[in-house]
Amino acid sequence: MFHRKISVNDHEKTISRESPLFMFGDTIDHTTQPLDGPSKVVSIVWQYRQSSWMLPFLTGSNRFTGLLFQKVLQYDPYHEHWEKRISRHLVFWLRTNANRKQKPSIVIGSLLEELNLPVEEERPQRTRDHFEEAMNRLASDNLLTWSYRDPCELPPRKWLPMWLQKQILVETPQKLHDTISL
Repeated sequence: MFHRKISVNDHEKTISRESPLFMFGDTIDHTTQPLDGPSKVVSIVWQYRQSSWMLPFLTGSNRFTGLLFQKVLQYDPYHEHWEKRISRHLVFWLRTNANRKQKPSIVIGSLLEELNLPVEEERPQRTRDHFEEAMNRLASDNLLTWSYRDPCELPPRKWLPMWLQKQILVETPQKLHDTISL
């Protein structure tokens, strides 16, 4: 439900609009034929399109948010699950912190825990490699820029707890800033 108050000639009016998330059209159904009971109809394919309230996010000044989420949705959830989970979270996080000049730092361990990404305690380098490769991929795809807040110098052994407490800085890439300001 969308509500907006407008003043017209010193009179206040409220405009309301209600719209579903998606508009559904045709469906393709499958009818089951069980041996011991009535048949069931199960919809297996739906034709849908986004509702009109989404159009400003796809064509207007917010189109870059839509483009970023479109890139995020293209990551393969099986082969690129680190990239998909991290990007989905951080692109939304960047959007909600867009007005801040200095974005808050993010603790790696908290991020991994929140996104339910595995931390391999017996092979910590593997976890770190997955994380850094995913973040570098997101940076190369122009979704964000990132760096460790402090130099990432770790001892040769038993460094996992220390690394999980490290903080990273995440920003919107300059290329995106330049595109938005045009």
